[in-house]
Amino acid sequence: MRLLGAVRLSHETDDSTSPERQREVISGYAKVHGHELATITEDLDVSGAVSPFSRPNLGPWLTLPSMISQWDVLVIAKLDRLSRSLLDFSSLVRWCQANGKAIISVSESLDFSTPAGRLMANVLMMFAEFERERMSERRREAKDKIISNAQWNGGHVPFGYQAVKQGSGWMLAPDPVTAPLVREIADQIISGKSANSICRDLTAQGHLTSYGKTIWRSDVLIAILRSPVIKGWITTGNPPEIVRDIEGMPVTREPIVSDEIWSRIQLALDAASQAKGDRRSDAHLLLRVAFCAACGSTMYAQMKRSRGYGYYVCASRLQSTGCSEKSVRTDTLEDLVTSTLLAECGDVPMREKITAPVQDNSAELAKVSQAIEDLEEQFISGKISAERMAGLTSRLVARQEALRSAR
Repeated sequence: MRLLGAVRLSHETDDSTSPERQREVISGYAKVHGHELATITEDLDVSGAVSPFSRPNLGPWLTLPSMISQWDVLVIAKLDRLSRSLLDFSSLVRWCQANGKAIISVSESLDFSTPAGRLMANVLMMFAEFERERMSERRREAKDKIISNAQWNGGHVPFGYQAVKQGSGWMLAPDPVTAPLVREIADQIISGKSANSICRDLTAQGHLTSYGKTIWRSDVLIAILRSPVIKGWITTGNPPEIVRDIEGMPVTREPIVSDEIWSRIQLALDAASQAKGDRRSDAHLLLRVAFCAACGSTMYAQMKRSRGYGYYVCASRLQSTGCSEKSVRTDTLEDLVTSTLLAECGDVPMREKITAPVQDNSAELAKVSQAIEDLEEQFISGKISAERMAGLTSRLVARQEALRSAR
């Protein structure tokens, strides 16, 4: 018979299931029984949860007619090297029966072409599938344990933090360079400076984003300031969800800004967003103020998002009606007009002070109240079950009442 050998390995950690060992077992079986070995496919770093039909190297031998005709028996060194899914295994067995093929597992001495072989294979496959699910469960439990202990589970490091080795694991701690920068940006936002203006400064000063980009965008900056990560709250997943302890309170690490500062940042960003919403999307500082010196047409701003700035361009030139006057960078013209206006009229700052409302309760009570609101939002959006919502909320409400009675 013509044999098709199949080798699979998720991770090269066990000599008994190494690719070399699997090839030896398959080749030895072919030699002892005098069978022709058509080929041995290898799928390394491929999970047992992946269907044999979808594996990069084995899959074509099960799906392409020109390759299916080249073999009679599929041989594996061990049953779990074929699959760890009972459903996938059963589908493959039925496919083999329909196409006149057989499957043999050397280590278990199973010939799946016989009823007894199929029965024993189904039993073994059930255990293999159970073990795969338990492995996934153990990995999830380990990840949850790391996160609940405020440790870092790897991935992208948030701006303002750095990864620090601590014992056998890793933690995130405020970065001595970027954490002060986050605080400086927060102060500027609270004082009323726009995100666009801050981004221009950061780009000009050569500060890099957390992804190593040299050009800052306002949406990137606002995302950093909106995230509860900078006040020490730990999040996980995408979209990010707040990690909570058994009582429903957020799990925290060392913060970059305090809860009070973070709340003031949100108020300032909300106010800026509301004010921006009242303006036209195409409005700029010098709209209907700057006019072309050559033809007198209105100058319109065209932004280059990839560069972080734009140009004021003559409307006549945009419409290709004859004007060839050069365009002017938006920041250059706006700075020139602003400095000229201030020189003529005087530098009189006009600012509106925004003060965060003082909470009647303590900082701890505010945290508990916020935690209850966050849980309600997660329940409404379907992120947590009603049972978990009820359990966590009951503990938080009890804690809330205890704090109020202690005042």
